[in-house]
Amino acid sequence: MSLSVIREALRVRAMRFFALREAADPRPSSLHGAFLPPSITLQPVIYSNGKASVKQRTGDFQFVPMAQISISSLDDPRLAVYRQLKRSNLTRWSGLFIAEGDKVVRRLLASRIEVVSVLAAERCLLEFAPLVPPHVPLYVLPDRLLPEVVGFNFHRGILACGRRPADACWQHLFAEAASRRTLLVLPAIQGPENLGLLLRTGAALGIDAILLGPQSADPWSRRVLRVSMGLALHVPLRQARDVRSELQELAERWGVRLIAAVPRAGTPLMQARQYPRLALLFGNEGEGLEPDLLARCHEQVAIPMPSGADSLNVAVAAGIIMHHYLHGPVLPG
Repeated sequence: MSLSVIREALRVRAMRFFALREAADPRPSSLHGAFLPPSITLQPVIYSNGKASVKQRTGDFQFVPMAQISISSLDDPRLAVYRQLKRSNLTRWSGLFIAEGDKVVRRLLASRIEVVSVLAAERCLLEFAPLVPPHVPLYVLPDRLLPEVVGFNFHRGILACGRRPADACWQHLFAEAASRRTLLVLPAIQGPENLGLLLRTGAALGIDAILLGPQSADPWSRRVLRVSMGLALHVPLRQARDVRSELQELAERWGVRLIAAVPRAGTPLMQARQYPRLALLFGNEGEGLEPDLLARCHEQVAIPMPSGADSLNVAVAAGIIMHHYLHGPVLPG
């Protein structure tokens, strides 16, 4: 079948599709147009093996976003943000971040975070093209070229570049005077794996916001995002230059009770009361929380363990403690 026949068949099918859509739902929509929405083009995709196809299948054909761009050169400047990721991983000061793999990219596309572009291997195009907003460039590479761009043996076939969102605002979080809020505070979690697990666990258990200190790992790094499975993309984050002043504001202005997790000598967890507004502080595994941070807290809690056990991994301990405060039995005051 020639490309001209494919284009015409697509055009006719698209006209029918949008005519039926207008009849079923006459309300104005950015998807409606005279014949086709301005963000849709009826062009086939030509793969490196010479086969033609199109996305968003209707019958034998598919709609393709206009922003879909086939790239065949490794030197294309539009690939700069994805190039040699292991050596040039975007830092927290760049304003951007890279999401990699199916789950993380899907969660980025489903979040409120701005997506700058998406990079897909040809084999992933049919699956991801319908998920990419029409205004977001979708760069398509032959499968064999993607590992050469990113600089390592990358099998997942899909990456995306996002713009780092603004820090969470306490005023917005506590806008309702009677609102219940539970915060996770991580002043100095330096290991990307531990931070990723903490973000993933907090998001899964329903934490309302996460406060990070300047000594913590970059929450938007590829490794942290990968370990967190992208769940933290849906939780408000705040990266503080001065954790102490943030804690003071939370306690004095917003009525947040500060609770520190300690390995021993704290209130046994099952005896710890819940509060409408609280912040749970966890230190790193090597040194724990600094003494002055402990002194600022209203309470210290510990997970009772047999005397032979030294401590738990910080992500495991945090999961147990967060579950108690978020989903445990409400203890009488």
